[in-house]
Amino acid sequence: MAASYPDDVARHFVRFRTAGGAEVVAMGSHGIFTAAEVGTLDTDEVVAMVRAADHPEAEAILVPDTAMHTHAIIEELEAAVDKPVPTANQVTVWRPTRPPRSGSRNTELWPKPSRPATRTSSTASSPHTWTTPSPA
Repeated sequence: MAASYPDDVARHFVRFRTAGGAEVVAMGSHGIFTAAEVGTLDTDEVVAMVRAADHPEAEAILVPDTAMHTHAIIEELEAAVDKPVPTANQVTVWRPTRPPRSGSRNTELWPKPSRPATRTSSTASSPHTWTTPSPA
């Protein structure tokens, strides 16, 4: 895990991930206290942070800070360590698109569509409009 957080916060996050079933084999902490400061990190600094957190046993390097500007450099981060580098922003967008895990208490939040969603023509306000057809 490549955390920008202070050490105590990063260790708390490791405990959180471990309690959720993940195995954290290495952690990097960089002592940054504010989102404003994290937002000033340039690409080279973020790549260095990810490389420093790498470990031979790690299957991926998690970057858990939503203030870190990582979206545009994910491919570069992954190339630097030759493994997946999920970032907080990436996971925040990705996870809600997935159905809940079996046994999740949130399964009632996911509607059970009677028909598959289909793409409709784009509009000026939304180029990506998806609808579930009404029953025939």
